[in-house]
Amino acid sequence: MRAPLCSTMRSVMRSTRSRALLASTLASLLALGTLGATAAASTPVARTPHATSTAAVRPHVTVSWGGAKSVEPSGGHPSSISCPASGFCAEVDLAGDATIENSGSWGAPSSVDSVAFTSVSCTSASFCVAVDIAGNAFRYNGSSWTEDPGIDGVALEGVSCAPSSTRCVAVDAQGRAVTLSGGTWSSPSAVAPLALSAISCSSTTFCVAVNGAGNAYTFTGSWSGAKSLGTSSLTSVACRSSSFCVAGDDAGAVHTYTGSWSTRPGVLAGGIASLDCSSSTSCVALGASADVAIMSGASWSGPATEFANDQGIAVACISGGDCTAVSYGGTARVYSSSWGGSTTFDARPGHLTGVSCGTTTFCVGVDDEGRTFTYNGSSWSGPRASGLGSLSGVSCAGTSLCVAVSESGGVVIDKNGSWKGPSSIDANALTSVSCPSTSFCAAADAAAHVITFNGTKWSKPNAEGVAAGKVRGYDGIACGSSTFCVAVDTIGNELVFGKGKPLLHLADVRYTPLTGISCSPTLCAAVDEDGYAITLRAVGSAKNWTRSHIDTYRLTAVSCTSIGFCLAVDDAGGTVAYSGGSWSGVSRSVPLGALTAVGCAGRGTCVATGVTRAAEGTAPV
Repeated sequence: MRAPLCSTMRSVMRSTRSRALLASTLASLLALGTLGATAAASTPVARTPHATSTAAVRPHVTVSWGGAKSVEPSGGHPSSISCPASGFCAEVDLAGDATIENSGSWGAPSSVDSVAFTSVSCTSASFCVAVDIAGNAFRYNGSSWTEDPGIDGVALEGVSCAPSSTRCVAVDAQGRAVTLSGGTWSSPSAVAPLALSAISCSSTTFCVAVNGAGNAYTFTGSWSGAKSLGTSSLTSVACRSSSFCVAGDDAGAVHTYTGSWSTRPGVLAGGIASLDCSSSTSCVALGASADVAIMSGASWSGPATEFANDQGIAVACISGGDCTAVSYGGTARVYSSSWGGSTTFDARPGHLTGVSCGTTTFCVGVDDEGRTFTYNGSSWSGPRASGLGSLSGVSCAGTSLCVAVSESGGVVIDKNGSWKGPSSIDANALTSVSCPSTSFCAAADAAAHVITFNGTKWSKPNAEGVAAGKVRGYDGIACGSSTFCVAVDTIGNELVFGKGKPLLHLADVRYTPLTGISCSPTLCAAVDEDGYAITLRAVGSAKNWTRSHIDTYRLTAVSCTSIGFCLAVDDAGGTVAYSGGSWSGVSRSVPLGALTAVGCAGRGTCVATGVTRAAEGTAPV
């Protein structure tokens, strides 16, 4: 009702690495023993034709996964809040956590869901309903949450419970509504032809839902047809009665219903993310940036900056009372006649961007807050601040050396458990790194350069013989040996280099960004945004690349081991294994949501990371 998860927040969670040019492809070359590059001679770069053979896809190799383990501290970006009475609010976030405020004091975030919550609505301190991106609902009884799984087959975008009742209506990404009545959820029923973005119910017989096409739909026992409120996307709606509602859009206009709809443009120039009202004469609108606007009587004042260096996400108002707003950074502020101070209650964790396993019992993960985490085969420790901002990749050579690189061009090095640095090695964003030994590493950057490390010092960034404009920024780099390395870029190119003549190869003829690369001494595998894998066997030839469509979702990372086993992961929680010369079918047994990175070691032991959690899996290879 109050603040559904807007599309920009969904894209932040699903891609998880949104703040840099190449962040969506980070940490994908995490094979044990990847990398090692020596400077190539500056010779003309040749292009080879794309191989047309396609690897077979066979029934999936079964990877057995252990339970999901939290890596990042608890917490996550708030997505919705509901405050039905003075002294009580419930907030849900993108990490699947819920946080309760009682008598003005916020509790600790509680892990409730395995995926992101989109909306929450409460009618009292003992009844709330929250919905998520997987079509699940959760009910709160005053002390604990219970799941109503699979009430819908698609993402639920918003939920609203009628005051003083247990009747709730949730709306979904296919324009349908699902109703909780008498303790049972109905089947989805069609309301609109497009996704519904928000809903508000002032009673069991009156609701208004809105969508991205600028249309409002009214429920008065049955749903009305579309009422156009303009061409801008409607992001939020709040109804205090059957004769008073307000809706906000992404152009910053407020639409008011008092029997008929009227529009006031320009309330918040940057767009409205959320709004709610304590009465028909008092409302609060949060901007898509840091601004707020207040309605008093029939007039709107503002905008005013109230969430400096942050972003207002959701607001909920008590009937006839205060309004509580929450920010992207996990703070809450209360508006009465003016804004009170901020309280941090759901501090944002980092999002995991990479993991590398030096052995089956030693892995290092990194996140977009510049922190590192260590896995010993059974538990995670950390976080440890690296001194850098967003870390974009990590690679470990056994347990003696790990190197992590950052979007600021910095690097930190762990030698035998002691981190050194940070130091700056590049003026451009570093996107990946790979270390086959303690005396050799190479990193790639967003400007299509390679930087090598000899165990003591880093080289200057160099183009490895590639003429300017031939490639776009590199997303990943991996080497099967110190004389065979591959870098992949954002338009489907693979640059093979090492000792001898560099070779630029258009591996992905559809010019689709390659999101990761991993090499062993006998095998390289790259993956792309459209679910294709490009594989090279007999790496010495550097020409025998084959392309296979292995997944219907965006592949985010791949990792290969020395025995010819690879594991690719996608942004819908799927894994695809390569063994015996072919790719398996997709398996969705990993107990995580969107997968951000994977690192494999040994014969088939892999660690996959989600946004804030990780799981270990083993394959019978």
